[in-house]
Amino acid sequence: MGGRSFWRRNTCSPLVFLKPASPPSWIGRRRLTPPDWNTDWWEAEEQVRVALVSEACMRADEDTVMVALSHLQNRAIEAVTESAQLAAEAAGIDDEALIRAAAGATAQSIYQAGLLLAAENEDDQHHAFALKYRLFESGRWPIGVIGNSFHIF
Repeated sequence: MGGRSFWRRNTCSPLVFLKPASPPSWIGRRRLTPPDWNTDWWEAEEQVRVALVSEACMRADEDTVMVALSHLQNRAIEAVTESAQLAAEAAGIDDEALIRAAAGATAQSIYQAGLLLAAENEDDQHHAFALKYRLFESGRWPIGVIGNSFHIF
């Protein structure tokens, strides 16, 4: 992303300006500690998730939506765990917690993209969850917001 800015719009907050940043390696990713996380970002993402669940449940009964999303989450974690292990191995990393974090973040993004589809959101293509999924799809790991920087590995 170089020097470009990353703008994000969601239904819970106004436009937020974020400076893109990248940890230099898997080890650099491991050094990003939870006390540095921007909890406002996480809370906004969670509010968007809850709103999309509500939208999806208006299109199908709640049990069907929740069973489908749970199945998607379980299948996603199965599908990405081996890939995360192989990527870590290729980088010489033997940190199971970090591998689980990478696989979990990828599975969460798959879940969020599935939720977006289930909710039949009108602006799917430009929604933050769709953009996050496309980052994973292109081989990047959008770690999250730390301070005012959006970290992408």
